[in-house]
Amino acid sequence: MSSEIRKFVNSIWKCPIVKKGDYTYFVHPFTDGSLPINVFDLDCLSDYMVEHFELRNRSVNSTIDLVLVPEAMGIPIGQNVAGWLDKSYVVIRKRKYNLPGEIEIDQQTGYSSSKMYINSVKPGQSVIIVDDVVSTGGTLKAIINALKANNINFLGSYTLIEKNGAATKLREEGYNVKALVNVITDQTGIINVVEND
Repeated sequence: MSSEIRKFVNSIWKCPIVKKGDYTYFVHPFTDGSLPINVFDLDCLSDYMVEHFELRNRSVNSTIDLVLVPEAMGIPIGQNVAGWLDKSYVVIRKRKYNLPGEIEIDQQTGYSSSKMYINSVKPGQSVIIVDDVVSTGGTLKAIINALKANNINFLGSYTLIEKNGAATKLREEGYNVKALVNVITDQTGIINVVEND
């Protein structure tokens, strides 16, 4: 286990746990921003993501036109990853702008539903998604399906955390979704944190 991942895993174990109805929610600086974010640690972890998922590989990197980052906590992670890849990024927003070609998405998380909007992506472009956590996979599936429906080439989604194997389940459904670590929770909190291959 690399020092970046070891430090990240240790920080997850220290997360406060809150409940939103029946939903167990862990509060981490990189996934919520409610706690102080150490920008050096975030930059190192973003660089590790790029290396771990082999995004610097010439054949992969040369095909990426844009990095898409869902609002809100996808922004600092995605911005860093885009910087390491020398790519532009676009924020998937929760606000409608009515720009030409705007894509509207119905978003469903583990505890709420709303709409999200993608702008500045054109049919035929190739994109990756970088985010903080995939909890149920509902939002990510909606984004990926909307991209495909608009003839945008989805290359893959890369997150820091999958909760209870959510990325694994999405891969089993045919979605290219990867996460650095799998955080296993139950009603009481965090049971285990496992580094993914």
